[in-house]
Amino acid sequence: MTWRTGIDYEKESENVITVTNAAAAELQRLMTDNDLADAKLRIFVQSECGCGKVNFGMGFDQEVEDNDQVVDSAGVGVVMDPQAFAALDGASVEYVNEGARRGFKISGVDTAG
Repeated sequence: MTWRTGIDYEKESENVITVTNAAAAELQRLMTDNDLADAKLRIFVQSECGCGKVNFGMGFDQEVEDNDQVVDSAGVGVVMDPQAFAALDGASVEYVNEGARRGFKISGVDTAG
């Protein structure tokens, strides 16, 4: 896995964030269905509460800002700003499809700060 910043720096890392094969397949299907072939998955800190827990949001983005971190995992580009990147070290993006529960989740992150 490779991550790089928009500031011309590149580093090999296996502990940044992983997209599971199931999540990658569903993300690629959604990108194809919505004509977003060049898009990347953007993960961002949606909110932080006073207790130190972090809530993340996700969406597709076709632009990378100068301070963004870009990770390629399972054929999916993942874009994060520095705050999300620091909080997501070692996490994984998973796709859940169990009965009425269907969607993406982030696992393996310590949201307690």
